[in-house]
Amino acid sequence: MFYSDLNKELILQGIDILVLQECSMKYPITNLSDFDEIPEFVAEKGKKYVRVFLNKNSKIAYSYPVSYLNNKIKCLKIKTYNGNEFNIIGVHLYSKVGKTSSNQDLDNLPVRIHIDEYQALVKNDKTVILGDFNYHPFEANMLHPKFLNALNDKHLITALKTRKGRAFDVKYYYNPMWNLLGDFDYQTGGYKISGTYYWVPKDIKNYPWNLFDGVILSPEIMNELDMKSLKVITKISTNELVKSIPYTSSGSLLHYGHSDHLPIKFNLNII
Repeated sequence: MFYSDLNKELILQGIDILVLQECSMKYPITNLSDFDEIPEFVAEKGKKYVRVFLNKNSKIAYSYPVSYLNNKIKCLKIKTYNGNEFNIIGVHLYSKVGKTSSNQDLDNLPVRIHIDEYQALVKNDKTVILGDFNYHPFEANMLHPKFLNALNDKHLITALKTRKGRAFDVKYYYNPMWNLLGDFDYQTGGYKISGTYYWVPKDIKNYPWNLFDGVILSPEIMNELDMKSLKVITKISTNELVKSIPYTSSGSLLHYGHSDHLPIKFNLNII
């Protein structure tokens, strides 16, 4: 029932671009009748991929080249009906599972290089990076100049523009996900979910709720984000994605059979 409702719910919510992570090519998504998938490269057997879908009824299109970094990144340029162009980078970065923090960071190091190369290739710096980062907004790799260099303050980014280094300067990105940390909803004054991935950790240094999924934006497009629209989705149609309180003492808090991560949603004013 969940998947049969998905296409209808996406249309009701006005979704123009849908990005899925860790999505197996073994199971084609046939019920998204109002969406076209961006053409895929030949998928390797057993791998899961970042997949991007565009609403057929939206006045947007993509243009070549579409670029990939193994099964972890998909880059494409979007053009709107009024001539605006920007890049969508869908990501599913390597996780902490079975790795030290240093190994995770090393595995993900090519990401920024690939993004910079794609921006140079298409001659467009308006970039939206979204998906499963497998990092909290405040973790070192999200802030490190060799990686995403993503700050939480648009005014600082506008003023400073780059992080100054001895040998080179690195452009900042804006990470609005800092605003979703914590359980207080500043729009409603009520409670909200404080992450996108839930797991009761054995290590006391970790957290049950993790804000791993999100969006970051280049300075050239960050002011087009409608901040009030940015949210973690906990219900699709009549389907609750999160189990009711009381919370379990172990395992996931999300209902089995949908996803182990909650989706996010946001609007850009240029679409």
